[in-house]
Amino acid sequence: MNAPDRAPRDAAASLLREMEAASVLRSQIADLAAGDPEFLRDTIEGETSLHEQIALLVASVEEDKAMAEASSELAARIKARSDRLAERAEMKRVLISSAMEIGELKRLPTPAGTVTRKEVAPKVVVTEEADIPTRFFKAAKPTLSKKDLLDALKARRTAQQEAAKIQNQEERAAALVAIDRDHPDVPGATLSNGSFTIQISGR
Repeated sequence: MNAPDRAPRDAAASLLREMEAASVLRSQIADLAAGDPEFLRDTIEGETSLHEQIALLVASVEEDKAMAEASSELAARIKARSDRLAERAEMKRVLISSAMEIGELKRLPTPAGTVTRKEVAPKVVVTEEADIPTRFFKAAKPTLSKKDLLDALKARRTAQQEAAKIQNQEERAAALVAIDRDHPDVPGATLSNGSFTIQISGR
């Protein structure tokens, strides 16, 4: 008698959960799309099903990745061209300076502007960095090793979890003391509780 009643109730509960998840997802997307109406329109306009919303988001993830890669490649090409133009401009400045030196000119008006040749203070040109004495090198700025930090925090948490399993109070207290000695707390850092991610494949 109970089995036939339970199935409709389970189906109804599942549908309600999907509807609630779809509503929450739509609200979160709306927040994410603030200031970007095209994102909202292209992503979920007219879609109410949770599965449909997720499917469209999956598709848009791949599209955004492709656009990001294309933008990165374009930026790299623009940067390379900018560097070439800057180098070319500097070479032209050197040619102008050399020509004015040969012509013994300190100042020359031109239609594009007046050129004045000035003395520039000498600057360092490094030819072989490895041969320079160490006294001319500054110590590198310390860099945080998150891997070492993670290993230390994980070791402490694991030891604490093992100590919590000890039934004998005195042994557990001794284990906790040993943890502080062998795996001391790290001020300014802690472990998160972990999270989840997704992998998109099959495209």
